[in-house]
Amino acid sequence: GNGQDGSESSSGAWISPSQSCSGTAAATTLTIAAAGSFADDDLVLIHQTRGTGVGQWEINLITSGGGTTTLTLQSPLQYTYTDSGASQAQCVKVFEYESFNPSGTFTTQDWDGNDEGIAAIAVSGTLTMDETFTAASKGFVGSLGGHNATNNQGEGTGGAGSASDAANGNGASGSLGSVDVCGGNGGGHAAAGSVGNSSVSAGGATAGSADLTTMVLGGAGAGGQTSAGTQTGSMTGGDGGGIVVFFAKKVVVTGAINANG
Repeated sequence: GNGQDGSESSSGAWISPSQSCSGTAAATTLTIAAAGSFADDDLVLIHQTRGTGVGQWEINLITSGGGTTTLTLQSPLQYTYTDSGASQAQCVKVFEYESFNPSGTFTTQDWDGNDEGIAAIAVSGTLTMDETFTAASKGFVGSLGGHNATNNQGEGTGGAGSASDAANGNGASGSLGSVDVCGGNGGGHAAAGSVGNSSVSAGGATAGSADLTTMVLGGAGAGGQTSAGTQTGSMTGGDGGGIVVFFAKKVVVTGAINANG
């Protein structure tokens, strides 16, 4: 980054302006859902958050169209980004600081099914993290608990989830069939999610890559279920972790960068 946003040393809720988006590989335009989030000369991270091409991402620069819903980019898109149904893509502003040294905990925004859940920061000097920057449980959303063997998958790379014994990408499967009472299944990320006590269910699959050439939100857990006639007593599945992206000339971490589910 070029340091145009100065230095940052505060704390609290971290808000990276973001919008759902779509664009075609090799094109230099990106369509966003609503005007006003971005300006000319903003650096942006474009990310396929769910569905087709999930985990693909790139950095680009807005050269014109800031303040509108059609952004012109400095470089042709490397990938196609789709924003429809199970496939959800987003464009996130990358703040460009000279230095970054928060005085307390920063917490990212929750993924809401369309955008957010990602914090992106570029630092031309030193990024010092002696506090905590957290995206814990800011990723894919866990499903409600069920009853009488009816509960949905956790949200994952495959979409929002439905009533199914199969994993939803890195989202956990529901627990259906003849199973009345069981613990919820876990979402996946670097490792597959754990399984409750149901033989007809699965934890979320692994997703993304260790070198971050593809990166994904953490998969969500599925709710547990009870044999009672209502959902009373069943627990909601846990949310997956969000994404924190730092680009810096120098990084010093004595605190924590947290993206747990």
